[in-house]
Amino acid sequence: MFTIRVLTAATFATGALLTAATASASPATDALFGALDGLGLPISGPAVITAGNLACDSSTSGLARDLIASRISSEFGLDPGQANQFVGISLAVYCPLR
Repeated sequence: MFTIRVLTAATFATGALLTAATASASPATDALFGALDGLGLPISGPAVITAGNLACDSSTSGLARDLIASRISSEFGLDPGQANQFVGISLAVYCPLR
């Protein structure tokens, strides 16, 4: 359990370094922000794009959705339900075939 948390933290920390590279507008980014806005989730900005991509990458790598949501919750100050919504939206937008 500790190893997974450390791995998750390392993944998100690495993603923070890539924020500038993923901050450009795209149809996927527009879809992510539109869906988050539609649900009233109070988050935006380049870090959200990075977190959305990392949620997809982490899920594809086999990390459990609840662990991803837990990290999202702590990163953005979301409650668990909101964090799960964020993960669901991110998976739908950034890895729809998952």
